[in-house]
Amino acid sequence: MRRRPDGVQALPEVSELLLSVFAGGESAVHALRDLQAGRLDADSFASAATVSIAGSGSYVVETTGRPGSARGLPGLFWDALFGLILVVPVPGSSYGPSAGALLGALINAGVDERFLARAREALVPGTSALALLLGDGDRDEDLEPLRQHRGTLI
Repeated sequence: MRRRPDGVQALPEVSELLLSVFAGGESAVHALRDLQAGRLDADSFASAATVSIAGSGSYVVETTGRPGSARGLPGLFWDALFGLILVVPVPGSSYGPSAGALLGALINAGVDERFLARAREALVPGTSALALLLGDGDRDEDLEPLRQHRGTLI
C-alpha cells in the first residue's frame, strides 16, 4: 500500500471487484488459501474477503489485511457490501436513510444493482464466496489457482 505525502496510507487504485461463489460453506476459504499460496506476495491483492452462509441464513465475513487494517476501511467495505447483498431487502423497497446512503456510495464506486441482484441469487444457505478487490497490477494469470475451485463468477 502506498503512502500519501502526509505519511497516511493511501488506498490502492482498484480496477475490478471479483466475486466467486462456491457450493459449500468453507470452499471460499480454501480457494483463498490456494490463491495466496500461488503468489510471491500473499498480501498483494488490494483486499480480499470470504463470506460463508449457514443453513439458517446467518453469515460470517472474514477479511484479509495487514496488521491493524483488517477491521479498518477494508473490513468496513466488505461488511457493507455483504450486508447490502444479504440483509437489505430487494430494490424498490424502503432502505432507510443509512442503508440508502451506503447503497448510493457503493453505486458511486461502481457496484451496481445488477451485481447486487446476481450476488443475492447466488449466495444462498450452504454457499460461500471469495471477493477480491484487484489492483491495476494484478494479472489474469495470478487468478489461475482460483479457477481450479470452479466457483461461479459474479
